[in-house]
Amino acid sequence: MDIELVDSPAFATEDGLGPAGSSVGFAPEELQAVARLPEAQRPAVRATLWAVKEAVVKARGTGFTADPAELVVGRHDPQAGALVLGVPGHPEAV
Repeated sequence: MDIELVDSPAFATEDGLGPAGSSVGFAPEELQAVARLPEAQRPAVRATLWAVKEAVVKARGTGFTADPAELVVGRHDPQAGALVLGVPGHPEAV
């Protein structure tokens, strides 16, 4: 389990976790999925994605040993027209 403050400055913009323009922590497909959402929802969704990433690496017992962007936990589902969360290799999780 992981908890994040959705109104944290770290999630206010897509580069909030690193230098401007860096998009630290999020894969391109996650950034694209978030960009499809209304702007007011984006900080909470970025916080959710980050919390899921942290929970996954904690559950695996690995911590972030690689770039967090390599762990893709969110994608746009065109059929649902929404962001879908998932844990790679464990579709039953989340």
